[in-house]
Amino acid sequence: MTDGNSNVDSGRTVSEAVALHQAGVHVITVSVGQIRNDSELRAIASHNGTLGNMFHVDSYDQLESLSSSIQAAICNGQFTLA
Repeated sequence: MTDGNSNVDSGRTVSEAVALHQAGVHVITVSVGQIRNDSELRAIASHNGTLGNMFHVDSYDQLESLSSSIQAAICNGQFTLA
């Protein structure tokens, strides 16, 4: 969950997300607020933000409206056991 913009060591955000993807981690982004960096959020989310891995609401009050969509994204992901 993010405000939609990197603000701590932002130069590493996407490369760290790529490392997670390569390690098989399913990443879902949830941004809150009206100002966001969609291209960065797509790069962070698994499958480049497709397949329901990228979500946005304008305020924290709206988060509950995403619960079933996020649950579906988590439960529909492909997981492997190590």
